[in-house]
Amino acid sequence: GDDGTREADVRLDQVLRAPGDQLTYLYDFGDGWEHLLTLESVAPLTRTDRDPVCLDGAGACPPEDVGGIPGYEEVADWLRAGARDDEVPGVFDDAEHARGWLPPGYDPDVFDAAEATAAMQVWARGQHLLWHGLPQPLADLVQGLRNEGWVQATTWLTDLGPRLPVPFDEDGVRWAAKPWRAVLDAVGEGTKLKTAGYLPPLMVEQIARAAGVTDWWIGKANREDLTWPVAALRQHTQDLGLLRKAKGTLTPTARARTAAHQPRALVAAVLERLPIGKGFDAHAGWFLLLGLATGESGAALDIGVAAMLTDHGWRTQDGAEVGSTQARRGARETLDALESMAGGYRSVNPELLTRLARATLFGVVTDS
Repeated sequence: GDDGTREADVRLDQVLRAPGDQLTYLYDFGDGWEHLLTLESVAPLTRTDRDPVCLDGAGACPPEDVGGIPGYEEVADWLRAGARDDEVPGVFDDAEHARGWLPPGYDPDVFDAAEATAAMQVWARGQHLLWHGLPQPLADLVQGLRNEGWVQATTWLTDLGPRLPVPFDEDGVRWAAKPWRAVLDAVGEGTKLKTAGYLPPLMVEQIARAAGVTDWWIGKANREDLTWPVAALRQHTQDLGLLRKAKGTLTPTARARTAAHQPRALVAAVLERLPIGKGFDAHAGWFLLLGLATGESGAALDIGVAAMLTDHGWRTQDGAEVGSTQARRGARETLDALESMAGGYRSVNPELLTRLARATLFGVVTDS
C-alpha cells in the first residue's frame, strides 16, 4: 500500500537483530505468498562463510502466477495424481497449456539444497544482473540506458558469455604487444623530438618496420607527419600512459619500464587503460568494446553504438540523434589501438580483436 516504510530504505539487520526475532514477508500481493523468517543465530562473517547456504528444505519452488497457495495446492495434487488431461486445474485452459507453462519435468515434491544454494549465491554475487562482471564505468553506462539503447545492450550482454579473464598463447600475446614494443624499443630511455615536435626520421622508419607498417605502406615511411600509422601509434602510446612528453622529449613512463620486456604484462597494461578519450569518446569506446567482445563488427557495430550513445543523451551539434558515422568517429582511437594489436590496419584478425576486447573488459590471464 501507500503507508509504511519502503523495504529499500531498511536494512535487514535493523529488523532481525537477535536470535528468535521474526519477520513476515509477503510476496506478490495478488497471490499472497506469506513467508515467516526466524533468525536462528548471529555470527561474524569470515572469508569462508560470506555466501548464503541452504541447509535443508522441502518441496519445489511454486511456479509464478499459479494462483497463490490454493492454486498451487490444486496444481500439485493434479501432478501427484498423474496429471490427467480431463482433470486440468482451473488455472489452465487445457492440458497442453498446463504442460507448456510449468517448468520441464516439474515435480512439486522435489527439493535440492545444493541447487537452492547455487541459485542464492548467483543472486548474492550479483551474477543475475546483465551487467555483472563489467568494469564499473561500463556497468554504470549500461544501467543508465533505456529504449533502443537498452535493447541493443541487452542483446550484446546476453551474447557475451562467460565473464572471465582471457588466456592468450605466447604467439598471440607477442603479436598483441608488437606495436607497443616497436615504439618503446625505438624511444629507448628517451628521445628528443624534432623542432616541429615530430620523431626523428630514422626512428620513424624503425617503428614502421617493427610494427609492420612497411608491409603495406607506400612510400619511405620516414617522416611522422607523412606516415599517419606511425603518428597515430606514437600518440596512442602516450594516451595509454606508456610515454610521457615533456620539454620536447619523449620518455617511457614507469608503467612502460615495468612491462616493456614482458609481452603479457605490456598487453595487460595497455588494455587496462582503454578506452581512449573522455566524454563522448570514452562512452563510444566503452560501447564499442562491449560490441566487439561479442564478435560484432562493421555497420551493425556502429549502429548499435550509436543507439546506445543516443539513448544515453548524446546529440549532434544540430540536436539530431547520434548516427553510425559519429559513433565510429568517437570510438576511432580505441578501435585503432585494438586493431593495431590484432594484426594492423590492413590485416586485422577478427578472432584476436574479439579476444582483446574481452580481455579489456575482463582482464588477461596472468600466466601462460
